Amino acid sequence: MPKNSNSQEVRAQSVKKRGSLRLHRAGHDPRAAALTVLSRVLDGRADSQAALDEALHSSLLTPTDKRLCTELVYGVLRRYIALEDFANGFLSKPDKLPAEMRLALLQALYEMACLRIPHHASVGWTVTHIRNRFGQGLSRVANGALRSMQRSLDEFGNPRRVLRDADAAEDALARFFAVPAWIVALWLRHYGLEGTHALLEAAQGPAPSGLRLNRARSDWEQAKAALVALYQLAQIKESVHQRTTGTEISDGEARTQHNAFEPGETTGIEKNELGAVLLKPPATSKEKLFLAGACGLAFPGPLPWQTRDLLQEGKASRQSAASYEVLEAFEPASWRLPIWDCCAGRGGKTLALLEQGIAVCLASDPSEHRLNALSEEYARLKLTAPPCPEVLPLTAEESAARLAEQSRTFGTILIDVPCSGLGTLSRRPEIRFRRTPGDLDKLADTQKRILALAWERLEPGGSIIYLTCTLNPAENEGQVAAFLEQSENAELLREFRTDFSSPLREFFYGAQIRKRP
Repeated sequence: MPKNSNSQEVRAQSVKKRGSLRLHRAGHDPRAAALTVLSRVLDGRADSQAALDEALHSSLLTPTDKRLCTELVYGVLRRYIALEDFANGFLSKPDKLPAEMRLALLQALYEMACLRIPHHASVGWTVTHIRNRFGQGLSRVANGALRSMQRSLDEFGNPRRVLRDADAAEDALARFFAVPAWIVALWLRHYGLEGTHALLEAAQGPAPSGLRLNRARSDWEQAKAALVALYQLAQIKESVHQRTTGTEISDGEARTQHNAFEPGETTGIEKNELGAVLLKPPATSKEKLFLAGACGLAFPGPLPWQTRDLLQEGKASRQSAASYEVLEAFEPASWRLPIWDCCAGRGGKTLALLEQGIAVCLASDPSEHRLNALSEEYARLKLTAPPCPEVLPLTAEESAARLAEQSRTFGTILIDVPCSGLGTLSRRPEIRFRRTPGDLDKLADTQKRILALAWERLEPGGSIIYLTCTLNPAENEGQVAAFLEQSENAELLREFRTDFSSPLREFFYGAQIRKRP
């Protein structure tokens, strides 16, 4: 009995030690840190951006290691379906393996297939990690599987393999682009094959880093010109470097270009058309600087270090360029006052309006924490007029009820409604796993209620600015069309949808609905 007790104590101490070692390594090792973040995201406990920011902020990683950690987190999430589909072919009982081990194998496969990292480094680290965590037996399983994957990498991302094994067009596209088949089917039904391909290709790569210059500062145009000139200089240097040294492409790109499409080897699903879509070379527009509206910029990769002072001094803010672009499309300077930002979040759009001198009198959101960020940002940007809006920590429905009691009405109501977020798969790749078809119906019902309640608070002659960040007609055009049909005094003034060829890799929808006097 004492012997068993001692054995249990030794095992418990060993487990505790391994857990402490894991946390220690996550603070110094980019691969361990990435695994920790991926585990939290895939367990549904955290959003990718928040979890990654927290991990990087609390780590002792070098800047280079932080970039690798970021690449691993977002890369694995974006290609998770394709990685898992390929890796399962080399594992006899993948569902019986520990979740962390499976994830480590997928991370190693991503490194070997998509990054310029020596394969022996990826395999060696992963096998050692699995041995430390789960013992010698499972480390042998990992080593054998990874070596087999390494020998078969030409098949990863090979459209011939995907087409040969697929049951339908949406299945082939889903497996190739790592997006759930139900999303692919939705897009094929509404946007066709070419449109769906453009959206899937955009979802595979990272969204650019967005920056909004503070128009309340007198020197914002000079700052914009300096950033554009800085980027152009960097492009010239890169062009000279490529001409003198040659351009190297990644192993994954080389394999995609090498694999020729042969219609005879596919199933009967749109052989030539679908095969051509899968083999279409990736877009290069992500490598360009993009200007959105008057003061929005989108940089490929991280923001230049020169933007650090602008952010610290309140001369700029981080904001998705696609998000800023949809707001500018509705010409805020023409909006009637007073303005209510109905689903404000952290207040990014409200602040963009205030920087232009457009007064927002009320901002509401169910999260008091996010609303607190609005006042903090107002202070950081050194805004003095218009004043910081009144905040209401309530849902849109609760806010509308409170405002009805007060008989308050508005000239413009901005509604960035809760939506499925299918237009932001590049920036928030975990949406692939979080959303279900049933969610879309529930969200559409919520949007319908919010529209109806906001309409009651709108003055005659005023407008609702309805915005989403999704690609689902039932939440976008269909939602607006149904509202117009049911409202006699409603008219559609304009609509906007991010072009499918946009280099911003995010897609927004918006509509301006006017209440006739």
